[in-house]
Amino acid sequence: MASPPAPDKPKMPSKSLNARLERLEQEQAAREEAVKRQTQEKKQQAIRKHNCEAAHKNLELYRGNPRLRIGDGSGNYTRLNEEERHAHITEAKQQIEANCD
Repeated sequence: MASPPAPDKPKMPSKSLNARLERLEQEQAAREEAVKRQTQEKKQQAIRKHNCEAAHKNLELYRGNPRLRIGDGSGNYTRLNEEERHAHITEAKQQIEANCD
């Protein structure tokens, strides 16, 4: 009985196939980077929106309460003088300018 023919040697992928595979990997990496960038942009937008809302609330608070008292965290409260109040108003306006569209 004759022995079966030896199997063919596996062919090496052609250069065009390797180039195509490399291009597909690059495209996949670019898509993943785009998704990561888009996710980061959405997080930044959410942070800016939160900061915008907080700045508007602070501006309203400082404008509407000329005799505002601020707590120091240990139960003590002090009243803001006009200069401090105006400084907080200016800061809130700057935050609005920086974070609100």
